[in-house]
Amino acid sequence: MSIQAGDIVVSAAGHDKGQRFLVLEVLEERAVLVDGKSRRTEKPKLKNLKHLIPEGRVPAETMAGMSAERPTNAWVRKVLAKTFATDTTEAKGEFTCQKTM
Repeated sequence: MSIQAGDIVVSAAGHDKGQRFLVLEVLEERAVLVDGKSRRTEKPKLKNLKHLIPEGRVPAETMAGMSAERPTNAWVRKVLAKTFATDTTEAKGEFTCQKTM
């Protein structure tokens, strides 16, 4: 599956490993990524395509709801949370920690 604008991906490598992003555009072998929190639309992340795992695609009707050429950070957060609403802890930005003894 090739990665394209509007896809939701998970980082497979780097300090942001496991984090979900929305792909804004693809430039040759790199993708322009945002998550609306740590990677805002004002300063998106460029990441090598081989370090990304495709998770799904934002529905066309949702992408049509994007008001501007560059989406707002709130819109990106809402889309990522809505798309993966079944994973409530990550959608709320909460983390669970298991203590081992």
